[in-house]
Amino acid sequence: MSAIGFSSPWQSGVSWRVYALLLCALTALFYAPLSDHLLDTHDADYWADSARIVSDPAAFFAVDKRMPGRPFFELFLLIEYALWGENPRLFHWAGIGLHALAAWVVAFCSWRLWGRRLLAQLAGGLFVCSCAPFQAVQWISAHCYSLALICMGLCLWGFVECAERDRPGAGLGSALALLAGVLTHISAVAVVPFALWVVHRRGALNGLTLFRGLAMGGGALALVFAIKSYYTGAPQNTIAATGFDGMAAAKTYLFLWGRLLLSTFWMPARPDLVAVGEPAVGAVACCLGAWILLRYRGEGAFALAWIALALLPILSLAPEYVRSISAGPSRYLYISCVGMAFVWAMLLLDMEKRLRHRWNARLSAWCLAGAVAVLALSGWSGVQRAEAVAYYNEGRNYLAAGDIERGIEQLERALEIEGGTIDREDVYVRLCPMLLNQGRSVHEPLGNARALYPRNVMLHIYDQVV
Repeated sequence: MSAIGFSSPWQSGVSWRVYALLLCALTALFYAPLSDHLLDTHDADYWADSARIVSDPAAFFAVDKRMPGRPFFELFLLIEYALWGENPRLFHWAGIGLHALAAWVVAFCSWRLWGRRLLAQLAGGLFVCSCAPFQAVQWISAHCYSLALICMGLCLWGFVECAERDRPGAGLGSALALLAGVLTHISAVAVVPFALWVVHRRGALNGLTLFRGLAMGGGALALVFAIKSYYTGAPQNTIAATGFDGMAAAKTYLFLWGRLLLSTFWMPARPDLVAVGEPAVGAVACCLGAWILLRYRGEGAFALAWIALALLPILSLAPEYVRSISAGPSRYLYISCVGMAFVWAMLLLDMEKRLRHRWNARLSAWCLAGAVAVLALSGWSGVQRAEAVAYYNEGRNYLAAGDIERGIEQLERALEIEGGTIDREDVYVRLCPMLLNQGRSVHEPLGNARALYPRNVMLHIYDQVV
């Protein structure tokens, strides 16, 4: 792998204990407001399953659970449920901590494998600052992605350690980490071909290592098939592709590349609208990837290979479902976003190197810090805007479930967030009749809504009723 040289003391990175504290602080800064959120997609279903298992432990293996098919993740949530019950605040804080741990594991394993401490630590920090994984942190039901990423990092590290240093214990740990990852989310399977390719690039691939990797991969795929066959009623099976269409798969794959490029550190103006032209953006992203691969052969190859493989499991879902996802952050981008964070870290460090050779180390360091700050602030803005979308979706879910008071509360919070990229007109259309239904004053929100959207027929009708 090509190396980027550094001379200043700060460029060696910080100790891993200090880095862990910094990551926790950074993650808390970005996601602490999530502790005030309630439940979102499938969260209540997992709680209902946990409550059932607490009263009847044998129900853990029941096929008629609301959210079956991810046993290790279900066990993780069950332990949380047993510890603090139906307390959404603690569940959200656990998800925030899991996100920070995932970033630390990825950075630490990368450093142990490639010895690039600053690159690894900067990439871990950028991963935390990215707004693309917002849903995977905000939804309790999507914490499986953080847990799966941790398992993938440990699996990769153990596999390479076993191949290069002939350490059977590391090989066993790698297999156990893969087992836990697949039992958390099927996307963990993608780490096996990546691990084999890493070992090959490092010149440590032999017959035994190849056999071990193929056995692990085959076992993981067999386990995925067994889970899908046993839990036939799992909700994730309802959105799975029923067949394989090469053209549709290729278009979906480009769509995912485009979505990743467009939402890593940015939030679209209206995430409730499905973006158009993303397959074309994905094609541009692939071209940029090819340029990065040629320009930064070592660093670029590993980062791009991770992205390419991490997006493949999503192709098991129905193409029309994937392409119907509203623009903006998506839990499906969580694992691939790690590769994008490494790409950005690599580009920023290369910029610093060029500036240092042209000017001096101090000025180049300030330029690097400024560029990182810009990306972090952009990610921060995206996270805050995504939070408004989260409140909006939670409000709709609670209204649909008949919990009018909580639905009103979440919709009002969505409107309070400055710059929230939501369909505010739709929020007012939903909020005003619910306030009337509860006998509460509607004059102020309805007045604001009529001033903003004077042509909205429903708002006009509500005004006449009042």
